[in-house]
Amino acid sequence: MKNRFLLWCLLLGALTSFGSCLDSDEEDVTLYDDAAITQFSISSAKIIKHTLSSAGADSTYYVDIANISTYNFSIDQMADTCFISNRDSLPYGTDATKLLVSYSTKNSGLVFIENENNDSIKIVQTTDTLDFTNHRYLRVYSTDGTNMRRYKVKVNIHHEDGAHFAWHKVGESQDIASLDSLHLVYAGGKLITLGLKNGATETYSSQDGITWTHGATLSTTAYRNATVRNDTLFVLDGNTLKYSIDGEAFTDIPNATSLSALTGCSSKQLYALAADGTLMASAKGIEWTAEAIDDSLILLPNSNISSCTFTNKAGNEYVVMAGSRTGKSWNKETYSQVWTKTIDGITQAPWNYIPIDREMLHPMPRVENLTIVAYGTNMLAFFGKGIDNNRYEPYSTILLSRDGGITWKQDELFAYPADDTFVAAPLSVTVDSNDYLWMVCTTTGQVWRGKLNNY
Repeated sequence: MKNRFLLWCLLLGALTSFGSCLDSDEEDVTLYDDAAITQFSISSAKIIKHTLSSAGADSTYYVDIANISTYNFSIDQMADTCFISNRDSLPYGTDATKLLVSYSTKNSGLVFIENENNDSIKIVQTTDTLDFTNHRYLRVYSTDGTNMRRYKVKVNIHHEDGAHFAWHKVGESQDIASLDSLHLVYAGGKLITLGLKNGATETYSSQDGITWTHGATLSTTAYRNATVRNDTLFVLDGNTLKYSIDGEAFTDIPNATSLSALTGCSSKQLYALAADGTLMASAKGIEWTAEAIDDSLILLPNSNISSCTFTNKAGNEYVVMAGSRTGKSWNKETYSQVWTKTIDGITQAPWNYIPIDREMLHPMPRVENLTIVAYGTNMLAFFGKGIDNNRYEPYSTILLSRDGGITWKQDELFAYPADDTFVAAPLSVTVDSNDYLWMVCTTTGQVWRGKLNNY
């Protein structure tokens, strides 16, 4: 009875305050018997920033979040306890203890917030900060005091820094574990693994990384001669070029040119090495022509080849191809050969060789099982053990290039899973349409997924 009496006092006080704002000539206030919150948003919030004082001590300061009201909140009016939440989480570091809210109600219903520790309530003012560290309950009362609707409010906030990358294990696949070597790609909305098993390439596809479906059996070298152009998978299966949209059914492409390796693609062309070492290009895979290059053919890679394509910071399509070159010389035994191609609208520049000299800092090392992927406007390199003078342990280091393939350095953001179950076995990595990195591993069959929060 005490709580009910206090509630009526609060309602009466709110209505009296509202009525006092009216002129004496105004008509009486009309009271309604329905209650609902029709709109809810955060009107003001701050991010806690950490820094060091001049003396080296930890300190914090607050920064207002711009455009905070653009984070939309949905309202489920149908549940017994209605539910309010934001689909897009507020930025990492948001101070949940001091949020200002804005809301609308049906027929000017009055909104109260429940105390977290007892059964008391207080009216919600849009000028008073509220603590939404945990979910809270709001009550909206009809203006005549006869009806009430209760809402559970959950304010979602990113729990990881936007510049934080982490791997999460999706599952394990016995099919993938049975493969000796593999190549992972993303095409047609699916993850497609091409791997070597009993002397042949077996393909498996998955939409979630958990359930894998066997597709086709191809030649021994097919798994390392695969590329994806415009969401279609192309594979050089022995001497036959094939394509697939799902990794299961493959269609032959008539091809009279003798190709030794499929090296990559842009959005307009496929690229391959001919039997004589010439770099070739084709729009459809039927007719092939020699590509213009700005240096000697002997500097083109011919083993451990990997490539990727992305839009660079200048807005042009940019293709990078890297790999090893057989033979002995100072730069060939220590470093990979890296070539790039810029496509500016219709104009296609010749392939550009990135020269290696003793003054060059952090070139791509010569390594086995190289996989490079585009991640935003940067590139990541994953690889097995180092070759010759490179003493890299297999799959111990991830290299990042921010300058189009010239410099490759280890970056503290990117590392392999710290999970004790992770085994540094042959693996392959790709990127899906939502900017998630996917990694599959032989031996264990593990499937991992990771993403930078601000990507």
